[in-house]
Amino acid sequence: MFALLSRRSLFLCFLLLFVGVPSAFPVLRHQDMTDEQAKALGVLPQFDSRALVFGNGMKCTASMINSEWAVSAAHCFDYAATTPVTVQYKINGNSYVKTATAFRIVNPDTTNDFRDDLTLIHLDSPIPQALAWVAPYDLFDEFEQLGWQVGDGTYGVLSSPVEGSGYRAMSQIIASSALETGGLGNSITGNSLYYNFNGSPQATPPGQYVTRYEGGTGPGDSGGPLYIYSRGRFFNASVVSGPEDKSYRNTRMSTHLSGILANSGLTFAYPKALTPRAVWVAQDLTASVADLGTVTTWTDHIGGLTWSNSADGGAGAPLLVHGASPTGLASVRLDGDDAMGLPAAQNLFAGETAMSVVLDFTASAGNAGVESNPFGTTGILDASAA
Repeated sequence: MFALLSRRSLFLCFLLLFVGVPSAFPVLRHQDMTDEQAKALGVLPQFDSRALVFGNGMKCTASMINSEWAVSAAHCFDYAATTPVTVQYKINGNSYVKTATAFRIVNPDTTNDFRDDLTLIHLDSPIPQALAWVAPYDLFDEFEQLGWQVGDGTYGVLSSPVEGSGYRAMSQIIASSALETGGLGNSITGNSLYYNFNGSPQATPPGQYVTRYEGGTGPGDSGGPLYIYSRGRFFNASVVSGPEDKSYRNTRMSTHLSGILANSGLTFAYPKALTPRAVWVAQDLTASVADLGTVTTWTDHIGGLTWSNSADGGAGAPLLVHGASPTGLASVRLDGDDAMGLPAAQNLFAGETAMSVVLDFTASAGNAGVESNPFGTTGILDASAA
């Protein structure tokens, strides 16, 4: 079942797995990652929808989707159509324990089998502080996206797993090298997402889909959320199911969303995907502007809109810095009173009530002062205003 894992890869272990599998299979973390890092990831505020559910003699991980509804894995309760459970949710130092009922959700477009592994949980009374819930993912583009798997389950060395105490998290690219040949998307099926453990990112050579906080899954983490970031926010893309085909299998939220909505009566305000109106790329200028040369005009890719440093509010001498970004691409540097102006006739925002601007930047020329906080986020500015 785990032939893809080397002895060295199995030295340290970490987070989640299928409840029906023997406890010899814990969640793994790669050998160059510490348990303290796994715990720090597991309690990040963007993952505050995490919860626990107890029933049928089992403990599983769950995720709140609002103050009185949660999702987890149906196999935790023997795939029963309905079953009484108890949900435990902690936030801001407060702990809430609520009786609830779990309802299995079946994807109407696929065969009803063990891969239809989603349960929707209705609490008998709402949690007053469940303010950090995360909506189920609504799109079908999960393949090769970065996911953050959270759970409260077994961890430790494979040969002597330790019962989990507290949430831990890991990162994964949603793709399994055991199933992919040529990036055809075999890691995504009607009900399931597949990924596998790719060892340490410091290995030589690194695995095909390896991530900085690479890990696997273990008992107790079944039902745990796999968070992905899309359109400016986190969503719950799937719940942990178990191992299959030398991979880890999760049950998709997107293909079960209609059932979640129909059974809960909930609606979610999903953000619309942004459509670029203009895209300026500094790297385009390297063919005509020397390193540290003045940028006098800069034309976008879509509508032929052109910035100027000498007209329409433009001033100074913005510089083109070759190889300034962390990936070696060029950047436009504006110092002091430097400005680039755009003609009023080309104003994209005239008559608009909101705007979003995306910037790709580096801390300084020559790539000095790179991001030092591994949990930090740089590169996106959302300048929305009503």
